Amino acid sequence: MPDESDAAVSNAAWIELLHAEVCWVLAGAGVDALVIKGPSITDWLYPEGGRESVDVDLLVRPSHWDRAVTALTARGFARTWEGRREGEVSDHSLDLQRTDPELGGHGVDLHSYFPGIDLASSAAFEVLWERRVRGTQAGVEVTFPDVTSRALIVALHAARDPQSAKVAEDLRRAMAALDPEERDDLALLAAELQARGALRAGLETQPETTDLVDVLGLGDAEVSTYWELRSHGAGRTAVRLDQLRAAPWRERPGQVARWLFPSPALMRTRDQRAAEGTIGLGVAYAARLGQGVRALPAAVRELRAARRPHG
Repeated sequence: MPDESDAAVSNAAWIELLHAEVCWVLAGAGVDALVIKGPSITDWLYPEGGRESVDVDLLVRPSHWDRAVTALTARGFARTWEGRREGEVSDHSLDLQRTDPELGGHGVDLHSYFPGIDLASSAAFEVLWERRVRGTQAGVEVTFPDVTSRALIVALHAARDPQSAKVAEDLRRAMAALDPEERDDLALLAAELQARGALRAGLETQPETTDLVDVLGLGDAEVSTYWELRSHGAGRTAVRLDQLRAAPWRERPGQVARWLFPSPALMRTRDQRAAEGTIGLGVAYAARLGQGVRALPAAVRELRAARRPHG
């Protein structure tokens, strides 16, 4: 019987082949894309191995987005959660899953921009693309961000997912791997991409990296309420309240309606009762509303704490 180490090797092989295939398909379609996680992190920070990936994460040139989706769809990848509304789960990425399970069950996550970077997506991609480096996966040439760009992406990911042990270890290793010149470059890149606040938030998620806030000259970087909430692991309700507060008045009723009543397709992925017909769907919506009401007091406290001046 195969042991866990055999399964890990098998998964790593599938992931490497998938990166090679996807990058080959996109290059053939004339799509510029950067491998922003997976092997770009593992090959750099985990020479001993041990870090597993479950999909392919790519940052795609925004003007090539439709071309990328078309090419991968033709290759046998399909959008996950058909029937959900546009941007309902994520407004910056699109999940595609291979339709042939015999070729592996892994998917592709296409990103149009990376959260934490406030520079316009097209301009931000151009900055990162100009700094790209070449790598290989299963004998196929792929494109990685340079080391400084990877370090920034790792830190921004930490700000979004501070409770993940894997993300925290990526952050610690990435910051320890940078030499003084690369740290100076990181500070400059964050300023160019308008990502100083989110970078600071990410660095402050771990005691081992907090000192770099001063080293990188980020002490004056303003951390938005959104990033205070995300980097401190606030609940989804608190984040939504902040988004609602920032939205124009005319858009707020629509936002509330979409949050309270997401598409049935999304509900079926989050509550099995929603798949049991109309009555079950109604029960799931009612339960969702009740959960939101119960979460409000804690969400208000989290929002108030996040809006206090950042020291």
